[in-house]
Amino acid sequence: MTNKTYKGMINDLCDGCSNCTGYCFLKEFVFESHPSPRLLIQCKCVEMFKYEIGEKVNKDIGWSESFERWASEGYATLFDKYYSDEKSHKVIYKEIMNHAKKI
Repeated sequence: MTNKTYKGMINDLCDGCSNCTGYCFLKEFVFESHPSPRLLIQCKCVEMFKYEIGEKVNKDIGWSESFERWASEGYATLFDKYYSDEKSHKVIYKEIMNHAKKI
């Protein structure tokens, strides 16, 4: 993945973040430390999952419970099935949730 593509992926992951209005130290840190796109996209999917579950139960379930449920309820396995460098986190998450609804 080229630097331009990688930076675009990071910007896409951060799209809609109310904490960033211009320069963002964390985005720059992630870009320079260069964790794998797979890791970043799965973390974003867990964040989306965390938000959805929190809405259902009317409270923030926290990161620990989110990651635990993501793995124990089979979403991590589905992520492995649907992940591709060519797909955005939104597409991957939608595919995972559509698959999970069919189970």
